[in-house]
Amino acid sequence: MTFYIILIAFFSLFGTAESVAKTIFLSSSGNDADSGADEEHPVLTLHRAKQLCASSCDPSFEILLKGGETFTYFKAVTVTLYNSDETTFAFVWDIDKPLKISTYGSEDKARLSGAGYFHHSGGPGQAILIVEPSSKDVLIENLLFEMWELGTIMTFNTENVHIRNVKIDKVGPYYFPEEQTSGIFCAGVLYPKNSTRILIEDVVMTNCHNNYEQVGELHGFYCTRLNHSEIRNCFLQNISGSPFKFRRKDANNCYIHGNQCYYTGVSTQTPNQVQFGFLRYSGDPGGNCPYALTFENNIFHYPYCWIGKEDPQTCMAVRSTISNVDSCGSDASENPDRVRWINNDFEFHWKMSKYWTGPDVNKDE
Repeated sequence: MTFYIILIAFFSLFGTAESVAKTIFLSSSGNDADSGADEEHPVLTLHRAKQLCASSCDPSFEILLKGGETFTYFKAVTVTLYNSDETTFAFVWDIDKPLKISTYGSEDKARLSGAGYFHHSGGPGQAILIVEPSSKDVLIENLLFEMWELGTIMTFNTENVHIRNVKIDKVGPYYFPEEQTSGIFCAGVLYPKNSTRILIEDVVMTNCHNNYEQVGELHGFYCTRLNHSEIRNCFLQNISGSPFKFRRKDANNCYIHGNQCYYTGVSTQTPNQVQFGFLRYSGDPGGNCPYALTFENNIFHYPYCWIGKEDPQTCMAVRSTISNVDSCGSDASENPDRVRWINNDFEFHWKMSKYWTGPDVNKDE
């Protein structure tokens, strides 16, 4: 099999003579009865901004949130993925026009807080979904996501999405103890799925956890049928699931490079877990397994250790684990046609470093 990587070039249409974006301004003190047309008349919600886009004939759009402000009011949008998988989001982009979501008025990120929303009460459990028929350039940047129960950004059956300069903190059912969290399916903090030409860069992701009983089921990047895409220059710290999971055959030709991962991935001493590894390589029966993945110049240092339940002296990580070994092969993640490892730095035993934030990352210690 010929191994190749296609790098992605994103050409933004915003600001060109051929395509002038309609800009909609948001503020936490805005009013959805206003026009959103300028900084003096911002709207309050992403929902209203989407309505203004949907009713406009403009060729492209910018939704700008006021930098440094905290946004807490969202209207849940329920989307059916596949046949019956209903998921709620704070914002869904399903318009086939270019979109930029960014900030204005300050260099600080706009903070999207999902702390007041719960899965069992109707959500929104996740922040943003980019979904078909969207296929034009979508850029998401300069945002801070905090306290979302199930995840932050998902792409589904779409292409040409660029996520950059995003910070994520405190995501997962672990941070919602008053919610009925047992058994909730949450796959990835960032979840590119069934998608093509996705570029993710300069993301800082910290403190993302499922409950201890399902600790390995919330991964940093959960990439299902993701192809011809790139994840680069991201920083992950204290993520109890694997930093990267790639699933199913259409996950192919992806380049993962220049990322730093500290205290990520389930320790091998965690009971009743199978999704160990800095990489969780996941296929299905019948040879439906990822291929042509390259991991280059990444740092993978130390497993996540659940202090109080696990012994940090014996916590240990592994490079990768494979589901469906019979189908994919017991050496799938070491087979260079499937996964190529180039110049990565590994530390498999837990030990104290400047990146360990201490037992306080686990609220029940």
